[in-house]
Amino acid sequence: ADLQKLLEQAFFSEAQILEEGKKYETALNRYTEFIDNNADSKFVSEARWNKISMHFKLKQYDKTAESYISFFRLHPKHENATPGLLKAVEIYEMMAEPEKAVGVTEILAKVDVKNSEKWSYLTASYLMSSGQYEMAAKRFYSLIFTSKDFKEPSIDAFFSVSQNLDQSAWYVSSIDNLVKSPSRDLASQAVRVKLGYLERQGNKANLLQFARNQRKNPKLKASQKGLLYLYDAQEKEKNFNNTVISSKSMDTIVSGIQSKTKSLDYVQSLYQSALNDEDQKVVVESLIGLSRIYDSFVKDLKNLRAPASFGKEEADMLQQEISNIIMPFEEKSAEALGQATTVAEKSEFRNGTLGQARDLFDIVNLDVKFLSNIDVDLPKPIGPRGI
Repeated sequence: ADLQKLLEQAFFSEAQILEEGKKYETALNRYTEFIDNNADSKFVSEARWNKISMHFKLKQYDKTAESYISFFRLHPKHENATPGLLKAVEIYEMMAEPEKAVGVTEILAKVDVKNSEKWSYLTASYLMSSGQYEMAAKRFYSLIFTSKDFKEPSIDAFFSVSQNLDQSAWYVSSIDNLVKSPSRDLASQAVRVKLGYLERQGNKANLLQFARNQRKNPKLKASQKGLLYLYDAQEKEKNFNNTVISSKSMDTIVSGIQSKTKSLDYVQSLYQSALNDEDQKVVVESLIGLSRIYDSFVKDLKNLRAPASFGKEEADMLQQEISNIIMPFEEKSAEALGQATTVAEKSEFRNGTLGQARDLFDIVNLDVKFLSNIDVDLPKPIGPRGI
């Protein structure tokens, strides 16, 4: 027995000397031979560990990672067993093969109990990186409810895969469940993802109905509802643009302006509500929308001509009155567009960070004297105070 022990030590020492001499291929063969012929030796675990190092030094990275996993299974209680799994994960990351790292992090989640949440999160991340979106989403979804340290990144990751899972009934159902979440912020994010899903489905009616229903959701703050108003504003803007002012007679001019201003007032109020949103992109789109409807209103009024029955003096008076009406809307159109540019620049400067929702609008009083036969209450254009 002592002789056998001495022979094992000598053989093992020879392999180590070859390794130190950078004769890695020969050393690898020696370690392999030692393992094959001395399965019961107390040195066999060290031989397997040193053999892994030879694979790495020979740049046999895939074999290195596989050997770390094999070492863990053969010697689970060895002090290097779990660290070896960590090295395997690092190698798969280096090789950009996340699908292979999944199996390793799943083992680590079970054996490294203290860091189980981290390994579960990494497992989901590797699944996502390898294109296994539904499996990844299911892992992230579970962590939303079970993890403390990785809840927030799991929420972000879960929602980030939404466009890849439009055809997944499970994912769509999960979004609906999160919309009902008692967590205000979680419900708000779920609402936005559901809006994106409905928009990609191309069903405008369902999209608008969902948005209108969620505007009544008491769990959502005003700063979380802006996008819901924006969708409606953009849809109602189409109706506004289709409202025609006929100059056939004075009656048609009056009724046309009344219809147009009523529509303008409603669309304006929707865009104003959208400006409360915490998302700067929604604020910018809303400001541009306001500029657009003011500009459209101005163009329609500029295209008005006096009825054929009007004399020159009446026609001039009408044009002057229209010019008085137009002026504040031209100013507000330019102001809203300027503010949209400012917000966009600030958003870029702040790296997309969301700011507090602000009250961007104030009422601008119009001092306009109307012709007695154009007795129409025009909506007051409202514009940004600054951000």
